[in-house]
Amino acid sequence: MIVQRVVICCLLLGTAPALAFGDDTSVKLASLPAAVRKTISDAAKPAKVDTVTKSTQDGEVSYNVKVSRNGKEYRIYVDDKGVLESISLEVSANVVKLADCPAKVKETLLKESNNGKFDEIDTEVRYGVLIYTGMTQIGGRDYSLVVDVNGTLVEKTLVIAEEDVEWNQCPAAVQHTLRDLAPEAKVTSALRTSGFGIVVYELEVEIGKLQYDVEITHDGVLIDMSLADDGSEEGPADEKKPPLPGLKP
Repeated sequence: MIVQRVVICCLLLGTAPALAFGDDTSVKLASLPAAVRKTISDAAKPAKVDTVTKSTQDGEVSYNVKVSRNGKEYRIYVDDKGVLESISLEVSANVVKLADCPAKVKETLLKESNNGKFDEIDTEVRYGVLIYTGMTQIGGRDYSLVVDVNGTLVEKTLVIAEEDVEWNQCPAAVQHTLRDLAPEAKVTSALRTSGFGIVVYELEVEIGKLQYDVEITHDGVLIDMSLADDGSEEGPADEKKPPLPGLKP
């Protein structure tokens, strides 16, 4: 399976907790318990609420309603005791063509991609700002470009493609390098990555009772071989790692 990894710290989109609803019905606000009615009315101000969605999941009842505040759409969630659970900005996502983007957005996308080709542009709201995201190739490499509605570049990130592969499908040069390094090594997983102009195979291997992470280029050049991190806390600074068993000098 091929997945993609973006090599940069990206902005996080704050969203409301995911709520799995079972049976949803529309009810009048006036029919709700007093505590629920008051919480919804207070949270919705200055908007007026008439109809609310009542949701039942695993026997638990909750209420939610969409209201407009300051020109933006919000979803209010309240439990059956009248406790406010969340007020969240409604996030909409659409796919548009480059030609349909605002002029400033289109200008930035084309400038930053050297007039690259965009098949489609994803739109979403982040922190109340409309954002446009497009994938394109720059210099033969895949990039993700993120631009806000005013044409400001938010992110320009190289996309790393990853693919799980079988050990016997790895190039002969990769297999030869590992066998020459540690003949008794057992490969437990292999990942093919590309994006920096070179294909690298990231291997997890067992040598005796120890596990190692190994990186080898497609033409057999060893990049790194390190004892796998088992998640335990580090010992004293002067503590030596165990020698690599079975490795040729």
